[in-house]
Amino acid sequence: MNDCAMTRANIEYGNVTVGFITFASNSTCRALVQSELFQDIIHQFTRPYKTPETHIHELVVSTTGNAIASFNSTDYVLDGMTSTLINDDSRYWMRTGDGLHSVAVTLNGYAVLYAKYATAMRPKHAWIRGLLPAEVLTQMASEWRAPTEWELRHVVGKRVLQASPAT
Repeated sequence: MNDCAMTRANIEYGNVTVGFITFASNSTCRALVQSELFQDIIHQFTRPYKTPETHIHELVVSTTGNAIASFNSTDYVLDGMTSTLINDDSRYWMRTGDGLHSVAVTLNGYAVLYAKYATAMRPKHAWIRGLLPAEVLTQMASEWRAPTEWELRHVVGKRVLQASPAT
């Protein structure tokens, strides 16, 4: 029989309890974080953010309406896209997969949009932005608000998951 005292703690992300863990009271923080149970709790919590819904975007030749290239993005409407119909004002257009939004582009413009938005080009930890409020991420000055101390810790990965005694 093991005589080691056990402690139960809630694992919290902000105000949300994402799981709980029971561990030996004399466990080190490092051992706790490296435990399989802790890692599983984190995996279950982050999975929806790591595999978000993606949207198809197509590069279209205006004269034929044929898509000659495409990519997936977690963003639906890309820079400059409006409900404009594809026309002969430009040789190439980017459009959403459903055809409801488009923007005239050059081939270089397509490359810029691809580099900025293509899911395959996203940094490994880009999923983290899905956890932040829209008003912190917006590029519209009138809608933007400064991030809170907790949101800043979130971005740099410092103490965003907290353990508190379970009740």
